[in-house]
Amino acid sequence: MKKIRNTKKSLLLVALIFGSILTGIQLESQLLSADTSEALKKIEDVFVLINRRYVEKVDANKVAQDAISGMLEKLDPHSLYFDVSQMQAENEQFDAAFEGIGISFELLTGPEGQDTLAVLNVLPGGPSEEVGLLSGDRIVTVDGRSTIGYSQDDVRKNLKGPRGSAVKIGVDRPGLNEILIFDIIRDKIPIYTLDATYMLENGTGYIRVNRFARTTYQEFLSSLRTLKARGMERL
Repeated sequence: MKKIRNTKKSLLLVALIFGSILTGIQLESQLLSADTSEALKKIEDVFVLINRRYVEKVDANKVAQDAISGMLEKLDPHSLYFDVSQMQAENEQFDAAFEGIGISFELLTGPEGQDTLAVLNVLPGGPSEEVGLLSGDRIVTVDGRSTIGYSQDDVRKNLKGPRGSAVKIGVDRPGLNEILIFDIIRDKIPIYTLDATYMLENGTGYIRVNRFARTTYQEFLSSLRTLKARGMERL
């Protein structure tokens, strides 16, 4: 009996969420063409059927996100849907800075499907470099909790954080038989968009841009001034 009540509560929640979505769709459809309105009606019908007939618990938010992603995938490779955490990561890339411990990482899958958080690079001048973290280290705990099974979102939630906040990580370092403990104070980490700036032969300057962000223009001007001071005649 309790299971039936829980199921009814879950279906009611799904109905409320989908109802809000569909209300917006219905209002918008009044301004759209007949063909578009008919297409939206099909989506509404599917949501209603899921609400009434599906036998298992439904994550309404995931169903809605998957539906949106599926629609955009049919357009072109540049049409994408970002959820809140993905959009935050994109904004950090464009702002060319983030607040965290200053590493790039990789999630390695173990023999039993368990993911391990491996440090790829320690960013120069960042808080991780200051405490002695090294490339190749494996972060096994964050604030006393295991990182086995971590997802990309878990890394962002637990290692990134406000500037000045603290995090304690446990590290398995190759060649050592003990877990190293590091107390790290998070800081603002710049992400530079220029890979290289140097002079070639015959007065030719070279600047390599790896990507574009809010700071790229100022970085480029700074590199340009440096090359001109070294006698650059062409770029």
